[in-house]
Amino acid sequence: TAITLADLWSLKDSVNNFYGSGPDAVWMMNQNVYSYLVQNIVDGNDRSLLMPYETGFSGSTYPTILGSRVIINPDFPDRAASAKCIAYGSPREAFTVRMNGGVRLAQSSELYFKSQSLALISFVSFDSKVVNNAAMKRLVMAAS
Repeated sequence: TAITLADLWSLKDSVNNFYGSGPDAVWMMNQNVYSYLVQNIVDGNDRSLLMPYETGFSGSTYPTILGSRVIINPDFPDRAASAKCIAYGSPREAFTVRMNGGVRLAQSSELYFKSQSLALISFVSFDSKVVNNAAMKRLVMAAS
């Protein structure tokens, strides 16, 4: 279940250039996969070929791979046979998110009656769907 630099370039090149070269293009993976990449993709002198952090305009730093920002997503799987552990592309173009209904607000004056306080709770339901498969691709690990 090794991942090579060629695998990363192949994934990046598989995304339509319209989506893969813009500022919204990101890598998405979990922390274990990101740590593996930074530690194991090295040159002949054991120097990392990946730039682990880049400084943004605001002075903040964020992880990057091959010039694109990395989003650490704990819901992505670890490296394993047939796992889709890395994605690359533009989530903004690939997904649509909608709110199911509106915001529901509930009030309870009984809960904190003794302290003369009021409890408020709100409920919101969201849903998402892939609407553009060309905007984001996933790396599928080998079956064995």
